[in-house]
Formats: sequence, C-alpha cells, structure tokens
Amino acid sequence: TGPGDGEVGGIDVREDGERTLVRMWGEVDAALRDQASLAMVQCLQRARPVTVDAGALTFIDSSGLAFVLQLHKVGQDDGMPL
Repeated sequence: TGPGDGEVGGIDVREDGERTLVRMWGEVDAALRDQASLAMVQCLQRARPVTVDAGALTFIDSSGLAFVLQLHKVGQDDGMPL
C-alpha cells in the first residue's frame, strides 16, 4: 500500500538499503494509531537508522507528530539515528 492506493492516509515501513524507511502520506491523524504502533514495532525490530519520508503528507495532527517524536526518542535511546 502507499500513496495513491485509494486510502486517505497511511504509514508504512520498508527496508531501503542500510536504513529503515517510514513513509507517511495523505492525512495522518489519530485514526492511524494502529499503523503507527505497527510501524514503531517494525522499526525497533530492524534496529537500523530510520528515515521518515513525509513528502506526500497533506495533513498531520498532534497524534501524527507524537508518533514522529516518539520514533525519534526511541531511536536516540536505542542508538538508531532518525
């Protein structure tokens, strides 16, 4: 899944070389908490540097920002650069 697949918004995680890529697109809000939680777990399992691609965002609310901040905090604590 990804941008342009008919969803209003989303978060997904994939490997991109030596890093983990977190893609956020469309409207990222509280309705995507389950996707955000899954993305967090996937990032922690991979234990690689993380890049967040927010280029396709059209809207992000405080819960979406909280996800990015939490990802950054966990990355700092575990030595995974964001």
